[in-house]
Amino acid sequence: MGLTFSASKARQRLTNAENGFKRVTLQTARKVAEDGARMMAAMVPRDTGSLEESIEGAVEKTKDGLIMRIGVREGAVNSKTQRPVDKYAPAMNKGGYKLGIRSIEKQSASQFKIGSGYVGRSREWLRRHWMDKLRNDLSKAGLKGRWR
Repeated sequence: MGLTFSASKARQRLTNAENGFKRVTLQTARKVAEDGARMMAAMVPRDTGSLEESIEGAVEKTKDGLIMRIGVREGAVNSKTQRPVDKYAPAMNKGGYKLGIRSIEKQSASQFKIGSGYVGRSREWLRRHWMDKLRNDLSKAGLKGRWR
């Protein structure tokens, strides 16, 4: 007389939980990247609108996890000057300029500060939003735990 134990059911449940965690994390990362791109676009100064329109968010899967990128779309050009947007975007983030009339109009209709420092402000918003959103989505998917 002995005791027989099969770990196959437990292993399957762990595999399902791991797959669910990965799926929810990827879906949430994609949503947050889109939110982050909209957030950053809402904070950039406006002249022609090319900088706003060139902001995009993307998520890349790697062997070690996920990389979320939010910034200027490669190859985007200013509609007025035909200058590559990625050439002047860093200067717009750094500052040292006065907001033009279109940026001032945008500021009056926005809850966010428009102009220099938009990358740092977006990064801070994303850092907070990402973890809150991930915790919420994991919980909704039935994956309980301490998500920091």
